[in-house]
Amino acid sequence: MTEHQEQLILKFLNGTISPDEQKVLNAWATESEDNKKLMDDFALVWKVSREHYKQHDFATADEWKKFEANITKKAPVNAGTTVYWLRVAASISVIALFSWILYMVVFSNETILKESGEGIVQVELPDGSKVWLNRNSRLAYDDDFTSDKRTVKLLGEAFFEVRKREGKPFIILTSEAQIQVIGTSFNVQAYEGSDATEVFVATGSVNFASKVNRSAGVTLNAGDMGALLKNTSNVVLSPHENSNVLAWKEKKLIFNRSTIQSVVESIEHYFRIEIDVRNKDILKCRFTGSFNSPTLPEVIEALSISLDLTITKSDDSYVVDGQGC
Repeated sequence: MTEHQEQLILKFLNGTISPDEQKVLNAWATESEDNKKLMDDFALVWKVSREHYKQHDFATADEWKKFEANITKKAPVNAGTTVYWLRVAASISVIALFSWILYMVVFSNETILKESGEGIVQVELPDGSKVWLNRNSRLAYDDDFTSDKRTVKLLGEAFFEVRKREGKPFIILTSEAQIQVIGTSFNVQAYEGSDATEVFVATGSVNFASKVNRSAGVTLNAGDMGALLKNTSNVVLSPHENSNVLAWKEKKLIFNRSTIQSVVESIEHYFRIEIDVRNKDILKCRFTGSFNSPTLPEVIEALSISLDLTITKSDDSYVVDGQGC
């Protein structure tokens, strides 16, 4: 089960799922008996957790510690609801699944979640910092965000304009990395399934490190781009040839004698498509052009005419062929 499917189940259970998302979830649930069982397990844990949540006034931090202690000891504190919780949890193959959904139910009032869906969303944080979320991205932060440490969690891609606050560092956590700043603007790309977490600094500087090796962090200054490959602990500086890192936010694509390799990567990222270049010699060619609020047909037409290429749609991708340069 992917994180996206977990989110769809959660939306279904709390009644916020859209008709299109419901179709996707139904299709997944009918693929196998295992999928259907997972759905049923989620629904059962959700129901029990909600009932228990209504009956108690939680001191959330203390209750969570007690719950973890109960799991470790394998012994109930109460003879009532807690025993039932553990019995339900035991029926699920991975106890982490129970812990995750319980956390979402009991502590959802402590976490503010922003999602962009299929559009670009601008978010203003309580400290005045601004965040632009690219499509299919999520940002979460606690309701005590303005305390000593300003921490957010990101899945996807976002551009940050961080307000400087003395003694209150701003920290972005992704699945693999930690980025710490004082006051600056920068782009973070950390989509689920991506091979790397990438950071591009527009102004100021940031410290970019692996979560498992924070002492080996790299300082990125304005104009720098760093990458942390998945399952590694060292950040590397990337040669920054791509002028379209912020194209998604600025709604512009600009190419100045850019290699077709770079052009293809920018188009794939901007339009969320896949491009297959059959003749690899084409990747060495160069292209110049600029597009404001670009559409895919106009970009394809410009490439076809300028380099005498044949570009055709095949299923969910585009195929590029030609003689090269």
